[in-house]
Amino acid sequence: MAAADKIWRAHPRLAYRKLVDGGMLYDADQKQVHHFNETAALVWESCREGRSTAQIVAALAGSYAEDEGQIRTDVEEILEEFGENDLLQ
Repeated sequence: MAAADKIWRAHPRLAYRKLVDGGMLYDADQKQVHHFNETAALVWESCREGRSTAQIVAALAGSYAEDEGQIRTDVEEILEEFGENDLLQ
């Protein structure tokens, strides 16, 4: 579980492009492309801005008519996946 005050930072070696339906990330070192849905793209953009878990959840809660607990669960799962793929500092 991600601590609410942990600051997340996107790895600077990655090239990101916002798309209509989400986003795309290119990792030249690993020669991998990651395609994000709209929610994951918003989380990624928050990581690029150096936001905390609580800030990311609050931003998404303002954008979606969804239970904040479910948003927190989704954000934590996305951040865990980013970490597993070595996308965060």
